[in-house]
Amino acid sequence: TTTIQSVKKSRAYFANQRDIEKAKNDTLQKTVTSLAVDVEKADGVIAKQQQKHERDIEKRDDLIDKAREAKRRKQSEASEDSRKYSEEMKRTIEELKRYKLIAKEATINKEKAEKETEKMRKENDDIKEKWEALIASHRDELKQEKELTDKAKLEGKAALRAKEEEYSDV
Repeated sequence: TTTIQSVKKSRAYFANQRDIEKAKNDTLQKTVTSLAVDVEKADGVIAKQQQKHERDIEKRDDLIDKAREAKRRKQSEASEDSRKYSEEMKRTIEELKRYKLIAKEATINKEKAEKETEKMRKENDDIKEKWEALIASHRDELKQEKELTDKAKLEGKAALRAKEEEYSDV
């Protein structure tokens, strides 16, 4: 009965080890899924910021072109009457100031977007490094556990053979 109890304990131990490995694998899978979702979200935010940045640049370029065109138009019309010219120039200058402010804001937004993009890339790289370290650690643990399990199996088989030989001698 001691041998039977020993075999039962070995079987229970191995079953428990399989359950532990399965739980660890399930946890690891959930972590992988969560990290993948986080990376996809970060990529989406980066893409949106890039699109916004491109729209801001297009707006700025359009405003600059409009300002140049307005300035040319105003200058050609101003030749008719110096008073009209003076008034139009004042308006043009005000528009240019406004366009300049808008262009400056677009440039600031671009810089902010680039900084945020770089920050997100760094965060993604950090997440990736942590994930790779976790995977490597888990692999090492699984390898050690497999070695221990294999060793325990061999010891259990040897003990079982020894008991069988002991009983066969009797």
